[in-house]
Amino acid sequence: MIREKPTNLASFVTGLLAMGRVVFCPKEAQAALDIEQGAFLDAAEKLQKKKSLFSPRRGFYVVVPPQFLNLGCPPPTWFIDDLMRHDEAPYYVGLLKAAEIHGAAHQAVMEFQVITTTQLKPIKAGRTRIGFYFRKEFDAIAEGIVDHKTETGTMKVASPELTLLDLLRY
Repeated sequence: MIREKPTNLASFVTGLLAMGRVVFCPKEAQAALDIEQGAFLDAAEKLQKKKSLFSPRRGFYVVVPPQFLNLGCPPPTWFIDDLMRHDEAPYYVGLLKAAEIHGAAHQAVMEFQVITTTQLKPIKAGRTRIGFYFRKEFDAIAEGIVDHKTETGTMKVASPELTLLDLLRY
């Protein structure tokens, strides 16, 4: 089957969802649609008003699948690895969120907690808040960071032991 070239940003976004992707950068969309930056920004703004596109950082867009329109964006587990790769920052999901992933939390965590080497502002992602916590050294704890499979790929998560140490530290 030959895929047709998308004619507008909405069809480009639908094509991404059909391929199982939920993130993209503006340059990728501009190249696929053969449009300038201004036209892309106008189209992206329209989709953001319709709540079918979410931009947690400049130059990084998350497609909101129809089942998450009421929530404002897909779960952070779907895009956190791509977001941190975009920011070029090492990271791992830690603290209470890591405890929840390992099955040690008795309640749902209200904040998606990420430990990173750069100081970043929190992100309001729909109903979820993504909080960033600063840690200077990552080399000493590299063995305590494991890959965790998600619906759209993988993300880095603190091991149970590192989670315990971080909970004591923070």
